[in-house]
Amino acid sequence: MNPFEQEPFLPWEKTVLSTLIKEDENLDAYWKQWSKDWEYIWPNANYDESKAGNLPLPSILVNPETGKAITSPEEWPALRQIHLKNITKIFYGELPPLPEAQEFKTIWSKDVFEGTATERLISLTLHNKGKSHTATILAFIPKADHPVPAIVAMNFPGNHGCLDDKDVPLSTWRDQQTNRGSGKSRWDFRLLTDAGFAVFTCARYDFYPDDILGRKESVFRLFYDEKELTPQSRNLTAISAWAYGYSRIREMAAEFPEIDAKRIWAHGHSRLGKTALWTIANDPEWAGAISNCSGCEGAALSRRRYGELLEGVDHLLSWWTTPACKPYAENPALLPFDAHTIIAMAAPRPILVTSAKEDQWADPMGQFLAVKAAQEIYQFLGRPTLPSQDYPKLQELLMCPSLGYYERYGIHDVTDQDWTYTLRFIEQAEKYNAQ
Repeated sequence: MNPFEQEPFLPWEKTVLSTLIKEDENLDAYWKQWSKDWEYIWPNANYDESKAGNLPLPSILVNPETGKAITSPEEWPALRQIHLKNITKIFYGELPPLPEAQEFKTIWSKDVFEGTATERLISLTLHNKGKSHTATILAFIPKADHPVPAIVAMNFPGNHGCLDDKDVPLSTWRDQQTNRGSGKSRWDFRLLTDAGFAVFTCARYDFYPDDILGRKESVFRLFYDEKELTPQSRNLTAISAWAYGYSRIREMAAEFPEIDAKRIWAHGHSRLGKTALWTIANDPEWAGAISNCSGCEGAALSRRRYGELLEGVDHLLSWWTTPACKPYAENPALLPFDAHTIIAMAAPRPILVTSAKEDQWADPMGQFLAVKAAQEIYQFLGRPTLPSQDYPKLQELLMCPSLGYYERYGIHDVTDQDWTYTLRFIEQAEKYNAQ
């Protein structure tokens, strides 16, 4: 039985929320309806595993256009492109094209952590057809006598919110003025540099302000006229803009002589966890990715009616999905792919998926089942699979050099435990790849 046909998504007629925005960008009517819908959706989410449905998943190895399965690894690249085309069309849309030029400049650099690392503030500017777009990058790079691996991870509060350093300027973006150090618990830069990793971060809103009006200030403005950057321009999604930003930062990081360009990893939490998966799917130069508590439209299966639903994302956060998503959001059984296919787009590169006990909205079981199903392509390509097919105990990092999953105690967050497990996973994956 299809669990999405049992109960209505809303007890009233669903309104296309973007149609409520006035010509002068007055959002009063929009927010009134948005809040009404959210206040029903949030408390009425299903957390009963017996009602999740677990609709059958399509095989990653089967061509959704022909119904035929591939039989050799040589056929995978062509099938991968078909999957990628479907994911692009239905979920995330196209990434922006490459700019005509990009440049970066170190604004300042100083020694930190008793002289074991440098902290740097860097401006990254993209140029296209007379337009420019600049992001500000905060970097920590350990001092070493050899190139080091790096983690690229966007942040939520702005660079100033990641630490207490008064040298890091406060954000000037609208509606993004957070307190200095407000999100510092998520960023243990010392732990990472002591482990020999550089870290590059910037605010997600440097590439796409995360709201219904965000397109006109996003990186898409380099390639489109302002009249094309409206709430209705849904093929231009925030997640693709953020993924684009991740790759431009990776390219920048690779230019630093201190960084090993072949060992740069994408890390993202929540909506940026979705982004990390989409980033590595589109850019073959990444070493691997970590998707932290990414949930629906990320590492959690859309075919499960549990916690956050794809229909909720498509309805309330329309700038994350394309207009083609709507019929699939209402009936995920129609999707020609699911989260396991999105994870598979990284293969044979390694992916770590994480979740938290008190973050049932992000569906920990749905994320584990996606990782488990993604093994199909890794095994097909001759890569290792998980040492157990059973759901791991709380706090247990279940991993092989290809894939990893764990559920820790705690809430929807990034903790030192997450960073420690990330380092353990990367160490195992790199050791295997070096053999």
